[in-house]
Amino acid sequence: MKNIFKINDGQQVKICDWDSKHYCSLKGNSGTIGGRLSYIFNPTSLGTGVIVRCGCGAEIDVTEYENW
Repeated sequence: MKNIFKINDGQQVKICDWDSKHYCSLKGNSGTIGGRLSYIFNPTSLGTGVIVRCGCGAEIDVTEYENW
């Protein structure tokens, strides 16, 4: 069985806002395929946790806990 994980529009807005304000020396220098941000999905019995991690180590939790 294939799992497909998605982020919704509200999460995307939070990520873009955080990324635009986040100081990172890696911006603009993230390799050939642009892998600076990692999206980490953690499925649980209550819902799916979503963390976005920058290559510099900074991260934001965009899990929608109100849906749990």
